[in-house]
Amino acid sequence: MILYRKSQIIRGIYCCLLAAILFYGICGSVLAKPTPPLDLHISRSTQLDGKIKIKLTATAQMETASVELSLGLPESVAIVEGSKKWAGSLAIGEKKTIMVLIQKVSTTPGEVIGEGTVYFKEGGSFTQQNNIQINKEPNRSLLPRTLSPSIQQRRGKGTILEHKGF
Repeated sequence: MILYRKSQIIRGIYCCLLAAILFYGICGSVLAKPTPPLDLHISRSTQLDGKIKIKLTATAQMETASVELSLGLPESVAIVEGSKKWAGSLAIGEKKTIMVLIQKVSTTPGEVIGEGTVYFKEGGSFTQQNNIQINKEPNRSLLPRTLSPSIQQRRGKGTILEHKGF
């Protein structure tokens, strides 16, 4: 039987803890997902008059020389109000939102593409996109179902046995 002193056990625990902290510190920094320079979100809301409000919001995650935001609209819509482009600079954590109010011209499905391009002080750029659908066909599985005539007839009679003639 091997006997350990109390100091040897404590030293072993400290070594294990130090090894675990170093391992997770090194591996955690290597395995961490890179953060994009912009946090880009696009949203839509339909107003009572049928017009659609589209918002593109960008939050700077790092230092940039300049930022360009733009909305690409399908031919099935027309701009009623707002601007679909913006260019300027953003500090870290600063937000910029561009908004357009659009109206459907046709029922043809289309896609609104929100794009943010970041130009770095050191040179180079990064472009990020988000999109949403306009005039998309509704998902039939989410719509309320109507009963077939045979089921409606059965429900009108009271019981299935009555429907079958028993």
